[in-house]
Amino acid sequence: MARIPEEIIDEVRQSNDVVEVLGQYLSLKKTGSTYKALCPFHQERTPSFVVTPVKQIWHCFGCGKGGNVISFLMEHDKVSFIEALRTLAKRANITLPSSDGYKEGAHDLLYQANEFAAKFFQERLTSGIGTGAREYLKNRGVSDQSIEFFRLGYAPNAWEDLLKEAGKQGLSLPLLKEAGLIVARDEGTGYYDRFRHRIIFPIFSLSGRVIGFGGRSLEQNPQAKYLNSPETPIYHKGRGFYGFCQAKSPVQDAGKAILVEGNFDLIIPYQHGFKHILATSGTALTPDQARLLSRYAKQAVVCYDPDPAGQNATDRAIPLLLEAGIDVKVAVLPPEMDPDLAIRREGEQAFAAIIESAITFIEFKVMRARLMSDLSQVADKSALVNNLLNLLALVSDPVKRRLYIKELAEAAGLDESFILELARKKEGFKPEGNGQDVPQNNKPDWEGEILSILLRRPENISTILPELSVQGLASSRLIGLLKKLGAIYQDTGRLDGAGLIMKFEDREEQSLLSGSLVHKELPDDSLDSADNDTQLLSDYLIKLRKQNLKPRLKDIQQELKLAEKAGDSILVAKLLRQYQELSSGNSGNKTE
Repeated sequence: MARIPEEIIDEVRQSNDVVEVLGQYLSLKKTGSTYKALCPFHQERTPSFVVTPVKQIWHCFGCGKGGNVISFLMEHDKVSFIEALRTLAKRANITLPSSDGYKEGAHDLLYQANEFAAKFFQERLTSGIGTGAREYLKNRGVSDQSIEFFRLGYAPNAWEDLLKEAGKQGLSLPLLKEAGLIVARDEGTGYYDRFRHRIIFPIFSLSGRVIGFGGRSLEQNPQAKYLNSPETPIYHKGRGFYGFCQAKSPVQDAGKAILVEGNFDLIIPYQHGFKHILATSGTALTPDQARLLSRYAKQAVVCYDPDPAGQNATDRAIPLLLEAGIDVKVAVLPPEMDPDLAIRREGEQAFAAIIESAITFIEFKVMRARLMSDLSQVADKSALVNNLLNLLALVSDPVKRRLYIKELAEAAGLDESFILELARKKEGFKPEGNGQDVPQNNKPDWEGEILSILLRRPENISTILPELSVQGLASSRLIGLLKKLGAIYQDTGRLDGAGLIMKFEDREEQSLLSGSLVHKELPDDSLDSADNDTQLLSDYLIKLRKQNLKPRLKDIQQELKLAEKAGDSILVAKLLRQYQELSSGNSGNKTE
């Protein structure tokens, strides 16, 4: 692949602040000189994802992933290096040099195919053939501003309209099929457009790329009223929300989200000022969606349709949200109304009152139980209490849990101490601990400490490396990494933290670097701090030697006993020399 000049890559990276970019994806909380967040790459309750502005890097101490602003986009959006670089260059208004040698990954091509389709559908909506579709949107109360903002479109009532236009643009049939834009014919050969005579709702990634589509049929009696893109390498139905790209900042600012079912249920409230709103877009809420939401909001107001299907969906969503650490409330809509109709018929003030008066999940469960069972019967009330205790077991916050226990006791007409005792006995009830997700390793990481110092004092690598290499004192992983770092320092005269990470393709090496860079704050570059680092290096070498060589000394002692019993004087002498050599290097710290 043709290389983009290093100075341009550095310019793009340096023009995109890691806190600003990652803050578009994560809810970052400032703690001292760093920022913390729940990691987007693994499930956790306690933040272990750290962003360091001074060094422009990030690292998760839970899963070990780390890097700079470019590697974050690559990991999060599953794109190639060049695609991540393009995104950041566009954000910073930097023009990248064009080259036919840049090889694009499969994901990049899928994004391009979807972007082509989105523009195609938008153009068809504004053309003459989109007159009926525009009239439909107008009747549904969708403003021109919303059409543009959400990039709504129209798929014409034709079998190969998109297919032919894509061919003119050089998009291959396999690519269009993989993107879910065309479907193979059942009989014979050839393909046809997946979306026909439908209002099109583009689905976006958090970074604003088109990853899929939803389509609402305009036929009188459609076989399927709503149709979504199939699963593709870049689109997974249960991992995101419709509208999250647009509502991400409002949700984060409010600390809560209104959850609705349909696309119109989101668009109409959004254009009336309810911008912290997300839609599951025809699919039941999933654990992945709940975990995604937990990174941006601490409270969710579930505002699903009041019909049995909507209420059952609410029932299923509650435990998923609680398990993700989200406080759950339920908005009760008037009969036969969804959020879209509630605003258009009753007005935004009435809808605001519905959201404001949302009930707790306990009140919702009691309300449902009264409709579906007889709570005057012991069996029915017992079932309700046990059902709610199972939900309370998912609440990790001890204060919230006690408040919910009090609410449950009042709702059930039982003594609070009795409910508390039941909760404590309930299998799986979470202890009132600190909720730490990252396993604690009490063994000191002297290699990590040494690497941290050498990253800020690279002039010492050449002297420390030979000492670490002898007698297997350090791991081969660290030795190999230091050799590469030493070579880079010899060539450039510096080790730039954020830029350095991109010089290593191995993910394990990137993780080691980001962890060590985040672990240690850069000290004042003075003679005193340099002397202090020199002393720390010496101390850590002694500790590492003692930690790693102690098992070897024990082995030699055992071998000595066997050699002496066997009367092998030559082997005894050899083992004694080895023991003395190791002991002399291991005796530098007598106080431990």
